[in-house]
Amino acid sequence: WGENLLASPRGGTLYYWAGVPASVATSVANAPDWIDYMMVTPERQVLAFGCNEEISTTYNPLCIRGSDIEDYTDWTTTPTNNAFEHILEGGGRIVAARQLGAYVAVWTDHSLYLGQYLGDPGQAYRFDSQGDHCGLAGPNAVHVINQTAYWITPDYQFMTWTLGTAPVIMACPIRNDFKDNLAAAQYEKIVATSVSQFGEIWWFYPDSRDGLENSRFVAY
Repeated sequence: WGENLLASPRGGTLYYWAGVPASVATSVANAPDWIDYMMVTPERQVLAFGCNEEISTTYNPLCIRGSDIEDYTDWTTTPTNNAFEHILEGGGRIVAARQLGAYVAVWTDHSLYLGQYLGDPGQAYRFDSQGDHCGLAGPNAVHVINQTAYWITPDYQFMTWTLGTAPVIMACPIRNDFKDNLAAAQYEKIVATSVSQFGEIWWFYPDSRDGLENSRFVAY
């Protein structure tokens, strides 16, 4: 948040740190108590994904809430601000989100949604489904480069998607080796990154032949 830090441990609330070594991070009083994933948009709005609903305060894994523009402390929706709440249709849970140009891509463990900022106090954002059976394995299993997203699904498919197209499965000749040896129940540890020098995407993953921590990678 400018020169300061906003952070949210998964399953915790939002914290603010002023960047002063002698100070400690403090919780933001009005933010949701439970947040699975958070991000700050170019409009300087904090988005919380998989969080407590505003009225009921009940945790909803498909709930998206946003603070007011330029104010990470204001989470109360009113007719005169841009704080909002949106519940994604469908089932499952939100895993992660990424900025994709002027848009926000949101992955559940089953589907992909595209969020568009409208800036209207009556509807700050709209979220449209981009496809099913194309969810995200873990919060770090996706990487965006040149406005194209690359990720791994919970059923170990490698997928790609560009704005204006449908998500597609990427052919992977070593998928069976990857799928058969990924450490069971450890796929949320997958980390995607780019290697710009070679124009590649790498996914680091825990291979059961080595243990439970990330030990090998797949490169595209």
